[in-house]
Amino acid sequence: MRFDGRGLYNEHSSRVDADGDLRWIAASGCRGISRLEIDVAGESEPPTEAKFTVRLIFCDPDFGEAGKRQFDVLVQSQPAFTKLDVAAEAGGRRQPLIKELSGVAATDALVVEFVAGEGDAGQPTPILSGIEVLRER
Repeated sequence: MRFDGRGLYNEHSSRVDADGDLRWIAASGCRGISRLEIDVAGESEPPTEAKFTVRLIFCDPDFGEAGKRQFDVLVQSQPAFTKLDVAAEAGGRRQPLIKELSGVAATDALVVEFVAGEGDAGQPTPILSGIEVLRER
């Protein structure tokens, strides 16, 4: 994991507008993340390509207004979400947002990159609260 900003944060889960486990996941995260690499090689020699479902969990701890934090998300070097505005899509501050991609091909590693975009907040823009990676059958 690589950060280009302020790093990790956590809040009490009661401050997040969600139920169950999602509340706990969305209450913490990282600001200024630029790259996340997950080893998916498994035990096979040589490693073989597999397909994965990737769920990214976002929750903006700082801004409730649209346009304050926007960033791009690339998965396996391919654009997945452009000008992602978590507060706008989720409905405000501390509102979780789950974005899912299926059929993501990977052999050794699954790489997610976050590219800072527009926003007038003056903070490292990319954020991430959680990731779930499921091997497809």
